[in-house]
Amino acid sequence: MKGTTLNINFNILGNLAKELEEAIEVNGEIVPYLQEQMKNEIEIVKQDIEK
Repeated sequence: MKGTTLNINFNILGNLAKELEEAIEVNGEIVPYLQEQMKNEIEIVKQDIEK
């Protein structure tokens, strides 16, 4: 997901995916927060696409 989103310039979503990958390996406590942030960003992207 990280690579794809960064390749199509969805940088916020790509950076969140990167953070999630790192959190899974290092700090699992932050994973639910990052998942929620990704969900919110996906909704923003969906709204932009629908315009």
